Amino acid sequence: MNVQQLLRLIGNTTIFSDVNFTTEAGDTLFVVGPSGAGKSTMLRALARLDQVTGTITLQASGGQLLSPQQIGATAWRAEVSYVTQARVTCTGTPRSLFHLAQTFKAQTQRHTCHLLLDDVAGQLGLTSENLDQVWGTLSGGQAQRALLTVCLALAPRVLLLDEPTSALDPASAEAAEVALTTLLPDSMRVWVSHDPAQPSRVGGRILEMKPYDKGEIPVGLRDSSSGATGDKGGENRALLRPAGPTMASRWRNLQLFPVVAILLVTLLFVWEGFDLPGYDALVGTGEETAADASLVEISTWLLIGTMLAMLAIIGVASHVLHLGVLLSMTVSACRTVLQLSILSWILVPIFQVNSPWLVITYVFVMMLVAAYEACKRPKFVYNVMILHILVAIVVSTSITTGLGVSVGLDVGLDARYAIPMVGMLLGNVMTSTSLSITNLLTQLGEHPENTELLLSLGASRWEALFKGEVVSSAVSVGITPTIQAMAVLGIVAIPGMMTGQILGGSPPIEAARYQMLIMFLIAANSIMGMVIAVALASSHIIDPQHRLRRDRIFLKDKKAPWYKPCLCWKPYA
Repeated sequence: MNVQQLLRLIGNTTIFSDVNFTTEAGDTLFVVGPSGAGKSTMLRALARLDQVTGTITLQASGGQLLSPQQIGATAWRAEVSYVTQARVTCTGTPRSLFHLAQTFKAQTQRHTCHLLLDDVAGQLGLTSENLDQVWGTLSGGQAQRALLTVCLALAPRVLLLDEPTSALDPASAEAAEVALTTLLPDSMRVWVSHDPAQPSRVGGRILEMKPYDKGEIPVGLRDSSSGATGDKGGENRALLRPAGPTMASRWRNLQLFPVVAILLVTLLFVWEGFDLPGYDALVGTGEETAADASLVEISTWLLIGTMLAMLAIIGVASHVLHLGVLLSMTVSACRTVLQLSILSWILVPIFQVNSPWLVITYVFVMMLVAAYEACKRPKFVYNVMILHILVAIVVSTSITTGLGVSVGLDVGLDARYAIPMVGMLLGNVMTSTSLSITNLLTQLGEHPENTELLLSLGASRWEALFKGEVVSSAVSVGITPTIQAMAVLGIVAIPGMMTGQILGGSPPIEAARYQMLIMFLIAANSIMGMVIAVALASSHIIDPQHRLRRDRIFLKDKKAPWYKPCLCWKPYA
């Protein structure tokens, strides 16, 4: 391996520069230096897990020099294996991880025989039973030796060892040193160590690295070199939450309650007394509608009483249990009254005109609001998140709505059918997409080491996401509410659409058929929206060079203005 002019920058900060060395088959190069000098970061750069400038080449069996750009990042990592010092926290066992790595395309295309896993484990002092234990049940030393076992058994040409014996006792460390130098005698080893006696025991050359003095390494949750540098206190402070609402905040909530309640009552009276031109011509008089459809009218006083009773119950529970949710629930009730009132007024002229272009415009506005609300929920965000979610919602909802109104109901873009159908579809796809994106970003944001472990063993980004069950977990979380809702329809729950049609006078069998159609469309819409959103997010966070870009995920600023969750914008490091 030949390394020339290696330089690692994070923003305008230099982590290391002008790193040059050459290793031959069977060589061991120890990398030493104080913490924060960039040793682990250099190993990640050699494995192409981080962005780096400089030249890295590996001599092929035929003598020609190969670079990561020539053979691709996955094939490079199959030959140049990075062994992290972090404890493995993924699901499964060491044996299942080894068998999984063997299925990666980059590993299957190598002309190298893998070693027997159990034989390698025996050299490192592990038993076959240890290889079949779940990673979480292994001790720290066992987990470190199990990861070494997997990496050695894959027989890479270069081993990038990040303190591989840091969690081992002296006897186990000595056994690991012997195994690393004898099991793959022709492999090259770049070995980071803080044990001053280890280079003399193992033998080999030493590369000393010193901290780069110019500038301070910035604190950042998604900095890819945060394992060795940076103050993680910033991250911890960002995640701190108050233990509960203070007495002052609860008292302020109680003081605001009468104001918002009066506003709600006022809105209801305005709604009751508002005379919308053309309304009677569109739907007929109230008496005719009630007589024709046997519809029970709901009075304004009934709505006011129900609302106040609901808020009173929530207020008592919030005060006794110190929940602090009275104000938020009151505001939500106010939004419900306001938004539904505006909706009922807006729909009248739209139904009167019944223009396809007007319907499309109104539906697109609904999609924009749904994408904005979906972006507000995850605690991790990335720069183009709202665009990806909007694309997913627009594509999936357009397809399912087209099927519903054109094929299912055969009514075309009739406003009376299209807008209510889109509303039901958007409410569900917004929730499912938000849940799936939240799960995906949480996995990649809080536990990036699990995905990077598979990438370091030669997995492509899609192999790491699909075979690592990142995508399946995200989609499963998002689709579960829809599956549960469909499972209890007609037994435990009668859906709102069917209930409304029955109350409006439709025969129950027709109401049931409408509800079946809507539920099938909701399920299809949700799964399409989630898959598109997760695919777009994954392809952005893990770049085409199959690197997990930690700098592209960041914690949402809770104190940001209202438009920040919509933009989800922060300059990359």
